[in-house]
Amino acid sequence: MLIRGVAVIGVCSASSAPTVLSNGALAVLDRTQGGLASRPSDISLEVIIDCVGGQEIEDRAREAMGHRGHFVTIMGPGTGAFGDGGDGAKAQVAQGMKIAGRSFKGMFSGTKYTQAAMPITGGPRIIEQMMNENLKSVVDSEVAMLDAEAMIAAVEKVNSHKTRGRLVLVNNTE
Repeated sequence: MLIRGVAVIGVCSASSAPTVLSNGALAVLDRTQGGLASRPSDISLEVIIDCVGGQEIEDRAREAMGHRGHFVTIMGPGTGAFGDGGDGAKAQVAQGMKIAGRSFKGMFSGTKYTQAAMPITGGPRIIEQMMNENLKSVVDSEVAMLDAEAMIAAVEKVNSHKTRGRLVLVNNTE
């Protein structure tokens, strides 16, 4: 199956492979057995979308694409942890500078770099388009937004890379 006209190969642990395949990936590379480096030589990669983060992931992705193509990350540069500090203005500016630096460098090197983010506008239109295209989003669990312990546990779960889909924040005030 093609997703938006693109053949998708997932990289995950063997235990997550059935979920990744059921969501449309054509194949899965086991991250514990070499990940991107273990792909067959006849498969060339043009775009890698990173949902884990970290410099090691970015370096491996660039190498797997032969220092060409397009590296897209939803995590951004850094340690690869969600909620790993950096909540002040200084840390936000530093993160923005890292993203801008990589994007600028990508204009002159073989690998384009993009920090993906949900657009501020058009949310309902994007969701409608995803539904029309039959794109799936697996929900791992719901997290109560106003429960500090639940939020901390959710951040720890994301950082452990043990989720089997999205964590959905719910408003539990009703």
